[in-house]
Amino acid sequence: MEMPSGDGNATGSHTCSTWSDVEDVINRLAAESPGLQQDTIENARLVVRFAAGRCEAPNDIGLGYWPTVRFIWSASSSPVEIEIFEAHYEFYSFDEGTTKITHIATIPRTLPTALSILLVATIPANPS
Repeated sequence: MEMPSGDGNATGSHTCSTWSDVEDVINRLAAESPGLQQDTIENARLVVRFAAGRCEAPNDIGLGYWPTVRFIWSASSSPVEIEIFEAHYEFYSFDEGTTKITHIATIPRTLPTALSILLVATIPANPS
């Protein structure tokens, strides 16, 4: 699997089917993407720790433009994406030709309540 370069350009994503796959990709991105900030990596891990027991895993994960970490749930008729930054999250929901973007500030070492509510309300439940 080719890893993103982390050079400031949006990169391809990596297919995931389990939260373990997501953790593996985060670890590889952390090791192989020098431009990715440690706080961004930790924010991605907060999402995993919260969502793994509650929501299905994203279909894809990869680096975003800045660089950021992107989780993408594209299997449903209303796709969702979370772009994870060092100091905030952007929650994108795509429904019937419209895009809604919600900005949520980070809280050190804690997943913001607003993001946990959006995850549970929007992402299908974890089947396991």
